[in-house]
Amino acid sequence: MSTENQSQKMIIKNWGYKATNVYIEKYYKFPSFLIQNSKYSKMKDSSKIAYMLFKNEFRRALHEKWIDDDGLLYLEFTQADLMDKLNCYQGKVKTILNELETYNLISVVKGEFNPKTKKNEKNKYYLLQPEISADDLFIQNSFDDDLSETIDKSTSSRNAEIARREETAKTLDNTGNAEIARREKTAETLDNTGNAEIA
Repeated sequence: MSTENQSQKMIIKNWGYKATNVYIEKYYKFPSFLIQNSKYSKMKDSSKIAYMLFKNEFRRALHEKWIDDDGLLYLEFTQADLMDKLNCYQGKVKTILNELETYNLISVVKGEFNPKTKKNEKNKYYLLQPEISADDLFIQNSFDDDLSETIDKSTSSRNAEIARREETAKTLDNTGNAEIARREKTAETLDNTGNAEIA
């Protein structure tokens, strides 16, 4: 084996995913409509990533109670927050937000001046639902079903798996006892036959 192949093998061995690693790291859920729907597929990658990151902030919005009087979720960011989150300069942030607004995926409400704090409030970013077709929903549901099934089999349905294993163990145990009983009966028969032959 060449040195290059040995090196590659070591890298894979040390950094490759094992079955036990798959659900350990956190990951972002990327909305499939951004790639599959012809209306949104032409957007810049950076805008698609920004939409994904914003959507993943909904948990934080719920935790922080960023919910308006109409029950709509919003996100609060300063320009500096966005520059940090998107890892880009201010001009790029504006370009991303403009594209998301052009595609009606976000609506920005400018923060007003707060006389108490003598500062402008943070802007409110309302993520808007996309115009999606039945195909997008089918693709999304199909993906979610596959993902749910995978998760059920591996992590989230451990109790169900344990219950199934216990049930299987009981079945195996009963089968095992029956097999042992059959063997003992056979042994007795053989033993009697053996005694008869000796006598």
